[in-house]
Amino acid sequence: MPAVVSVNDFPDICDLIYKEKVSVANLNELYIQDLRKKVSMSSLDSLALYATKLKERSNMLQPKKLKELERDFYYFKEYMRKNCKIPFSVKYRQKDFIRYNDKIRCLLVKGESLDRIRDLLGIRIILSSPSRDNLKFVQQCYQILEHVIYFFVVKRGGIPLNVIDKVLPDEDFHATDHPEIVIPKKDYWSQKAFRECIKDYIMYPRGEGGYQSLHIVIKMKNDVTVEFQIRTFAMDVSAEEGSASHSKYAKKRHEKTDIVLDYSKIQLPGFVYLVDPKDSKNNKIYDTSGLTKHINPFNIF
Repeated sequence: MPAVVSVNDFPDICDLIYKEKVSVANLNELYIQDLRKKVSMSSLDSLALYATKLKERSNMLQPKKLKELERDFYYFKEYMRKNCKIPFSVKYRQKDFIRYNDKIRCLLVKGESLDRIRDLLGIRIILSSPSRDNLKFVQQCYQILEHVIYFFVVKRGGIPLNVIDKVLPDEDFHATDHPEIVIPKKDYWSQKAFRECIKDYIMYPRGEGGYQSLHIVIKMKNDVTVEFQIRTFAMDVSAEEGSASHSKYAKKRHEKTDIVLDYSKIQLPGFVYLVDPKDSKNNKIYDTSGLTKHINPFNIF
């Protein structure tokens, strides 16, 4: 467990973001250098762990590894087309650079292990279901989970990682406040051997908004870890735009460790901040760089 640090112990990352007209990948390497310089002066092991975590990030985002991952996902969709009759869509996500760093800082300030961060790369499988859930669609989420495990673990040799914290009922969630949420009385999958690897937020919704999804993290043979999220269309709408929006949860969790940016000073390629002179509430961020918004890792080639 790393020694507890203060946000003041971290080198200034904003200075790099404002001054360097570089890609986010280069920004990542420049900040690793700053962290290692400060380690040599202060001997803070937490800063060394920070640098190592960012180096892990760059290793997982190597073009060769992403190409391998993209190929595996293509074959997974082919496998599902032949073996699973449940219609679904897929979203690919690479966590944005700022939120990734916010998460690192949050854990270091709390003195918690950075092994908790496993969601740099994600694949979200969304059932093509109606806008209101029923038990049938909830059951189908568990069926798709079984296919994910079979393809990426049994056929492809990936390793499912055990969850660090067991998922238990959330005291902030009250079912009576959400009559639209369907909560099964039992899980509907047969792969009991992998139970310790599953975060079942369908059976145990999270937060006041009732976030629901099935999560599993699989370490691929090329050492890239991917978080799979499986949910119905209704669950996805709630998580993205509705009461279970992750942005509300993240703001509450990271409010003391967030990196606060002046968007008008950012000069990275692919990032622009448009100011509405009449109403600042209408200011807009367009970001294809991956600095402040999630991007599809397979669209960068």
